[in-house]
Amino acid sequence: MTDENNQIDASTAIKELPVDATVASSGAELVQLEVPVSDLNNFNNKNDGFAETNHMENEISSDTIDIQDQWPQTIIELNCQNAYLVAQFHDFKNQVYTSSEILKTTKDLDVGNEDSQQIKLLQENITILNKEIMLQKETQKAAEKALEHLRVSNSEEDDKVQDLSIKLVEAQQKMAQEIKERDNKYVELDSKFGRLHKRAKQKIQEIQKEKDDLEAQFRDVTVKAEQTSSQQSLVHKELERGRQQAIEALRSMDTERQQLRATNNKLRDDIDEMHRTLEAKQNSLEESRQTIFEKDQILEDTRRLLQVAEDGKQTSMTELSNKYKEELENLEDQIAEVVFERNKAAETISSLQTLIGEKDRKIAELDAASTGEAVRLGSVIEVAKAEISQLKNELENGKKNWEASYNTLKVKIEASESACLHSEIEAARMRSELELELSRQTQLLNTKDSELKTLKEE
Repeated sequence: MTDENNQIDASTAIKELPVDATVASSGAELVQLEVPVSDLNNFNNKNDGFAETNHMENEISSDTIDIQDQWPQTIIELNCQNAYLVAQFHDFKNQVYTSSEILKTTKDLDVGNEDSQQIKLLQENITILNKEIMLQKETQKAAEKALEHLRVSNSEEDDKVQDLSIKLVEAQQKMAQEIKERDNKYVELDSKFGRLHKRAKQKIQEIQKEKDDLEAQFRDVTVKAEQTSSQQSLVHKELERGRQQAIEALRSMDTERQQLRATNNKLRDDIDEMHRTLEAKQNSLEESRQTIFEKDQILEDTRRLLQVAEDGKQTSMTELSNKYKEELENLEDQIAEVVFERNKAAETISSLQTLIGEKDRKIAELDAASTGEAVRLGSVIEVAKAEISQLKNELENGKKNWEASYNTLKVKIEASESACLHSEIEAARMRSELELELSRQTQLLNTKDSELKTLKEE
């Protein structure tokens, strides 16, 4: 509105001013140029509307949108330039008016007053104003050239605007078709919405019934949850009791295991001591066997000596008997020969009888000595045999006793080890059973907790 008012004022001022033809023509051209500026403003508003429709529907290409974005800027710049030129024209008009007034005053002063100094000042002012007028003419020519360029660009842009208007009409037609299609879709959607509304009402009623049922179920579930929580607490207590019992059983089993280990250690120590004593006794048996062997050697030696003595006795007896027989034969021969010589023979017989008595005495002594030594050696041998048999019996009895005690201890150790293993197996089994029971109870508790949570969430 301000631009239009300025244009009207400029046109009226140009009509009223008594200036030369060039200035008037330039003012007329400016007035003629201002008419399409309003058209451009209207076109700007139209382009804004087009841009809004295009933005709403997104059906015009990016090139047209860029052109429409550039057009308002160029139009605004042209409006600013036009306003600037109008303002310069108003200033030029005022300067021309003031110059005409000054000329009138100079004429009056020439008539009224002939002061040379004022005339000089006025002439200087006139020259300055003439220079400014020349500058204004040059600027006006430049503005005319710019306006010609703008007219050419405006014609090109008008062609583009026509193309855009055609595209806009097509877009509006498409929008109308789409609006019709959307209206049809909206009608269908309204009918569908009505049906869905009815279904929703029915569904809401069903959901309300389900809600009432769920509330009743929730009450039942809360009661069951309280019962399960009480059962859970009881189960926890039972689990704690079972855990304590298991811990006590494990402790007792550990103590029994320690006791069994202590008894095993004691039995092993006893077995080691028995082994040591058996080794000592075996050493003593070896020594006794060695002594028995030595005594057997002595007995064999004595037997050989006795045999030798018996052999010597037999040989001596045989020799003596042979000699006696020979002497008897000789004596019988001599008796037979010297029957008659009894005196000589009696003497010889008495001497021989004494010799025989001495020899018999010696033989008796030898027999007695040999029999006594044999009896003594036999008694010694019997005593040694009895001692050896007694030692053998004692050793065999001790060995049997040690073997029996060793077997019993071994059986006890094996029994204790088997009992220990059985107790360990039983403890492991009880521990696994308790762990399984605990895991099962924890799983039950977790499932019940999850059920309670789901029920609470529902």
